[in-house]
Amino acid sequence: MSTPTGVVANATGKVQASRKPKAQAISKKKRAGLHLSPVYVGKSMRRRLGKGVRLSARASVAVAGALEYLAREVVWLAMKGALEQGVLRIQPKHIAEVLDNDRDLAQRLPRGVIPVSCPRSRGEDTTVMWSDLRKSNKK
Repeated sequence: MSTPTGVVANATGKVQASRKPKAQAISKKKRAGLHLSPVYVGKSMRRRLGKGVRLSARASVAVAGALEYLAREVVWLAMKGALEQGVLRIQPKHIAEVLDNDRDLAQRLPRGVIPVSCPRSRGEDTTVMWSDLRKSNKK
């Protein structure tokens, strides 16, 4: 006795339809071609906006794309600034210079605190305001 295609007989001889193998799941991050996770961004947005706010499925992807673009722009400009100074490693002062010197970024990004990499074993406060960084660079 032959079975038609797409139909499988199980161990008891009962005929049942065969299931298609499931396709490999593709994450939102891979579908959008991003490095920053839209799921994480969406969770962060929901946490900050509150319970009553509704977000579309694409909102987190759009915000993740915008954040990734801004990060790339800042790192690119900081890298150029570091190379102009003859340094191969980007330091917090290079990022601070980018944020201070670039008019568009200065308008769109809020000023804040940038951590300065220094040994934490001393027990000192390792965060410095941008204005303090600029003062230390002028000395």
